[in-house]
Amino acid sequence: MQFEPNPDYLLRGVLAVFGAAIIFLGLNVGLGGIQTLSWQGGAVNFLTVTDAPVFAVHDNHIRFIGGVWLALGVLMFAGSLAFQRLRPVLVALTQTCYSKDVGRDAASVASFSISAGHN
Repeated sequence: MQFEPNPDYLLRGVLAVFGAAIIFLGLNVGLGGIQTLSWQGGAVNFLTVTDAPVFAVHDNHIRFIGGVWLALGVLMFAGSLAFQRLRPVLVALTQTCYSKDVGRDAASVASFSISAGHN
């Protein structure tokens, strides 16, 4: 039996490493919320809650975003295992992340140009 190198191994390895990192960060944010640093160094009081109902809403939103991040990481890690079957999903994830970053960059450029005009 002869070994034939598969060019997908490098891409699968990158997907597995990034997927595992995103899973870790998603669990960290989803389970830790805003008030603790969770797995990033333990519970450290780095903020004081002054308005508990508003903080609860913001914390809930942050935990939801952590859950979405976790789902992206799981899909990316699964894509490293079943690359051909999940290829369209991986392309859609990549396009979504790219679009999100373009929108965020456009918003930061717009806010910079607006704030730069008001000296």
